[in-house]
Formats: sequence, structure tokens, C-alpha cells
Amino acid sequence: MRTRRSLSLAGLLAAAALLAGCGSSDAPCVLIVTLDTTRADAVGFSGGPERVTPVLDALAAESVVFERARTVAPITLPAHSSMLTGLYPPRHGVRLNGTQALPESATTLAERARDAGYETAAFVAAAVLDRNFGLAQGFETYGAPLRPQSDAGPHFPERPAAEVVDEALAWLEDGWNRRRPFLLWVHLFDPHNPYEPDSRFYLQAGLDSYLGEVAAADHAVGRLLDDLRERGVLDRTCVVVVGDHGEGLEEHDEATHGALCFETTVRVPMLVRFPGGHRAGERSTATVSVVDLYPTLLDVLGLPAGDVDGLSLRDGPPPADRGVYFESFYGYYHYGWGPLAGWADARGKYVAGPRPRLYGPDDATEEQERAVDDAGEALVGAYRGAIAGVLAATPLPADESTPVDADLLEGVRALGYTASDAVRAGDDWPSPLEAEGLRDPHDGSQEVLDLNVAIHFGHELHDHERAVELLERILADNPRHAYALLELAFNLNNVQRYEESIAAIERFFALGWESAVAHLNVGTSYDKLGDPARALVHLRRAVELDPGYRQARAALVQVLEKRGLAEEASRQRALLDADRP
Repeated sequence: MRTRRSLSLAGLLAAAALLAGCGSSDAPCVLIVTLDTTRADAVGFSGGPERVTPVLDALAAESVVFERARTVAPITLPAHSSMLTGLYPPRHGVRLNGTQALPESATTLAERARDAGYETAAFVAAAVLDRNFGLAQGFETYGAPLRPQSDAGPHFPERPAAEVVDEALAWLEDGWNRRRPFLLWVHLFDPHNPYEPDSRFYLQAGLDSYLGEVAAADHAVGRLLDDLRERGVLDRTCVVVVGDHGEGLEEHDEATHGALCFETTVRVPMLVRFPGGHRAGERSTATVSVVDLYPTLLDVLGLPAGDVDGLSLRDGPPPADRGVYFESFYGYYHYGWGPLAGWADARGKYVAGPRPRLYGPDDATEEQERAVDDAGEALVGAYRGAIAGVLAATPLPADESTPVDADLLEGVRALGYTASDAVRAGDDWPSPLEAEGLRDPHDGSQEVLDLNVAIHFGHELHDHERAVELLERILADNPRHAYALLELAFNLNNVQRYEESIAAIERFFALGWESAVAHLNVGTSYDKLGDPARALVHLRRAVELDPGYRQARAALVQVLEKRGLAEEASRQRALLDADRP
């Protein structure tokens, strides 16, 4: 739980002013709807089929539509962290899902609004945005899927748009104090893989499963807007609808998203409906980013944004020469590939990494890279300088490391993300500008496919020998693949090849990584080999790294009891029982 900051004197004065006038149109409310995994060309107002998103298309006619909006990273948690802080990932520090939390030192949009007298609420659809990851700062109400529990039966790390909107509507009816304006954030996860839309939306989308999920989200947004209209507050509500990232859908050999930075996953739909019809019906071709939402909404609230990376879009477009930053460290962290970072502006788009890429300004498909002639060299130099400037910015002070509990991590993994609790000692995030010699993520599509198949064989079909075969093939080609080493150790342990399992974890440790899951695996392997002394070293370390890891603590209790260490076993069992849900 994160402590609430006390209101400053300026905040108290602003709150008093809002409370005095909140019954009038002078106090705008704010609704933010984030559409997970939604491509820009999946919605009608941004080039998609009109039948799929009739609600959003009607809203777009009353809004400013930003036709060239981009995310900061093609992954959920970093993108939302940037929306709510106005900072690029190198500054707020969140580069991945499931491994980091937005630090307490961040100042979120919800904190600013709350301190100015707003009532703040959020309702999110997936475990990847669990409050443990820091985005609940400033929200007085934060609704999310129930935390998974390893010994409490099946869990569902996501929930459909209809359920999320039901909760938001219930809050508007019974939870919202109407004497205060509100800041309400609703996150809809439906377009995320797997695509399993209800039949009505599947038919609406022309038998396209992905677009059927987008249609389901569109319908849910319509219910929310209808409710605000009936309450008489829609006209004074600033409405934002934005995608957090797109989806590969097999283009550029990318099935989903995360590891690459093509427009399929970096470009997002984005519209802002300002109160009072301000700029209604305008379509902007300016280069904008999701970091711009923070200063734009603070501008609507009459509050200064401070030192942020975004620009306010309230009263007009940013400068014509404005560029935006994006990145992906997903492949670096999980697969041992090179990191990527990019810059885009009206002149084109550049992606730095093991093999840099340059594209022209109108190359929507990115099938043909731009030749780097003299003019191209100058452009690349400018882009690399802009990227270097972002990477060199001073990051927010980080919190002390707080582990993500193993059950919540499993919820993130169940959403389709490669996820582990692994951390790397002394890792300061290498620069994509100096990634030569590392594997190019663009060459990794077969590796990702093999990994997903191996995970399916190991965790769902329990064919551990087949999983081992696939994982060893991956590691023969890419020995730095940390996640494959963890999976290999897991599967070897399950077929009682304990010495080989330990060897796989030792290779993992040798790369500089550490993980409670890894220590549990090697600890149980040593226990099976009749070496309880070594087993205890690793099991103690596992619970030290993650005190909430019930499976590791239970294994520690068993080995302590085997060795006759009754006093320590009793203490650990008491902790285990105290943590029982």
C-alpha cells in the first residue's frame, strides 16, 4: 500500500475553489479510457472498418483526433506509466511488465487531481496493472482483478470490458461524491490475445476475432458515455480515448507485441473531446505521444504540468519539428537480444539497435527502409542525438526493491507475457545506441515461436521432455536467453534430471541474473539429490528475495524439518500459516 501525500497549501486552496464551484461547468470532470492492444487502424475514426467502432467514431466527430499518435513502448505497464506521469520510460523507470513498479517518487495525474479537490477512481481489467505496480498512486478507488492465489483454485488475471464498465457505473452511482468533480480512468483489455469475442461482436466485425474484441470495447465505452450523458455531466467532461499500444497480427513476423517497434504496435488511436465543444471535429496530423496526455489534462484542470516530457495539446498542435521517443527492452530483458529505441517526427522514423533502421515519413507499411545518403546521414545523426538526450535524462529516484509476489507474476504470465521475477545485479539498462554485437530482435521470430511452444508443452501438456528439446535448441543458438534457462531448469526438474536442472540455473546465475523462482528450483533439486545443506542455502535465499512466495517457504519448511531444525521450521511454518489467504 502506498501512503497518500498530504495536500500542500496550494492544493488545499485549489480544492476549496473546486468544491465551491463543482456544481457548475467551471469544474470539468475527466474520463480516460485506455484501450489495451488496439491498433490505430482497428478503429473507424483512424482508418479501420466503420462497422467495428460506431461509438468511438461518433465521439471522434466531437473531438480532436490525433492521426499520428504513438506510444512510448509496445507494452502495457510502461505505456500507462507514461500516460499518468508525462514522462518517457527512461525517466519514470518502468520498462517492462511484471518486473518493476512506478516509484513513489513519481507524481501522477491522479495525485495532482486529488490534491486539487477531485475525486479519483480507476477500474482496470488486467493483473498487469495491479496496484502492486504503482499506478494506484493518487486514486482513492482502484478496482482491479482479484489477486491470484496459488492455493485458492483457478484465477482470472483479466476481466471483460462489460464487467469493468459495470464497476465504473456502480461507482458513479454509489461511490462518487457529486460535490466533487471526478477523474475516472477505465482500462479495457479485450483486444489482447487470445481473441475470443462474444458472437454478436464477432459478427459485427465481419468474422474477425481481433476486431470483434475491439467492437466489444467500443460497446462498453458507449454504455459509459450514455451514463454520463444521462447524469448531465458529459458536456463538462473531458473525454480521452487512447490505445496503449497496437498488435502485430503477423505483420513483420510479429504475432502480438512487445519486442519490436513497427508502426503496427507503436502507433495508437487517440482522441480528446474537450468540454464545451473546444476544437470539436478537428483532425491533427501533428507528431504526438501518449506522454502528452498528462500535461494536456492538467491544462484542462488549470494546473501546471511541471518538468515533463509531454506537451499540452489543449489549444493547438505542438511545434512542427517536434519528435517523440519510443523503446522496447522486452527482448533484451527476457531473451538476451539487443534493446531498441527510436525517434519519429515529420521527417521520418529511426529505430536504433543492433541493426538500425530508417524509414520515410509516409512509409506506413515499413517494408522498405530508406537509403542512408548524405541527407539520411544528417537525419540519422539528429535522431541519434535526440534519443541520446532522452536516455541521458535523470531518472526518478527508485523505491527500495519490492518483489512481485509469485502468484501475481503467474497472473501476468497467464496474460501471454513472458514474465519472471528475475533481476540482474547492477543492470543499468544498456543503450540501444551501443547495441552492436547483440542479437537483432527482428531476427527472433522463430525463437519466440519455439519458446511459446516449449511453454505450452511444459506447463499445459506436461510433456517436459519435448519442452526440454525445444529449449535446448533455443539455447544452442542464443546462450544468453535467460527465460529459456529458467524454463529449461523447470522442465528438467520435472523429469528428475536434477543435476542438469542445477546446471541450467548456474548458467542463469552466471549471466548476472537472480530470481526467487530460480533459487526454489535449484533448492528442490539439491533436496532431491540428498544434499539438504545446499538446498537450504537456496531456499532461504528464495524467501529472502520474495517473502510472499508460499511455494518456496513451504519447501523450506520441509527441508528444515528433514534436518531436524525444529525451531527455524516452526518460525517458517508460522509465517506460512499467517500468510494463508
